[in-house]
Amino acid sequence: MSESKKRKQRRGPAPRSAGAARSAPQLGGAAGAARSAAPQSGGEPAARSPASRSAAGAAAPATVSDGRRLRLLVAVTGASGAPYAVALLRRRLGDVWLALSGWGRMVLREETGLREDDLRPLVRGIIADKDLANPFASGSNAFDAMVIVPCSLTTMAKIAAGIGDTAITRAAMVALKERRRLVLVVREAPWPTNAFENAARLSRDGVTIVPASPPFYHRPETLEELIEQFVDKIVGCLGFEPQRKWRPGVLEGDPEAGEMSAEERQALGLPPDTEG
Repeated sequence: MSESKKRKQRRGPAPRSAGAARSAPQLGGAAGAARSAAPQSGGEPAARSPASRSAAGAAAPATVSDGRRLRLLVAVTGASGAPYAVALLRRRLGDVWLALSGWGRMVLREETGLREDDLRPLVRGIIADKDLANPFASGSNAFDAMVIVPCSLTTMAKIAAGIGDTAITRAAMVALKERRRLVLVVREAPWPTNAFENAARLSRDGVTIVPASPPFYHRPETLEELIEQFVDKIVGCLGFEPQRKWRPGVLEGDPEAGEMSAEERQALGLPPDTEG
């Protein structure tokens, strides 16, 4: 054997390039479209189709005071109201993780036509409700807020009773014991007496209970507008600035923002405004 061959054997096989070693599988469907829209290293973001823009949303990721991305856990259970969860995910409120219960998956499909994989481009990761070994099951992994939307009365009852037998209820237990922000968007009606008692108990522990009752004072013209206006309420409860507010110009010093129309004054039984 020649000396050159002996040297090659001692060195071993030539290392593969980083690109070859880390080649990722190709994704199809909505996930592939959203992934292809991500900026490449050193370049500009690729153009996105209108469908992928609608799925991915336009809001910039949120950060907290120390500059890191805010970590938010969004959980979906089997109550009606899955469109609220989808609209919230499209807001891109930081480093968002998603937990889906089995019935939550079914309601998501029933009410929106979407499957779990359709939501992957909107979140950092998806947690199975049976996975009690996920990072959110431990208080050692900090997260900034958790919202269950929609939250069934059964889920609220388990949390109030201290039962953490699923990924969702366990993460809620962690939020309670670590004094982290927890919001329950409860969507069932009417309520039995024990549901009011459970809500009161959790409210005393610092949990924000948000009945899924959308507002109409912005006069929504479409179902999407109605959903977005209610999601603004959820966003505000999580500590973010909502997109729509009631006469915000008054607080900003706009003298005309607080003026009521003649119809509004009449509806409130106020005399006509004769000034000016």
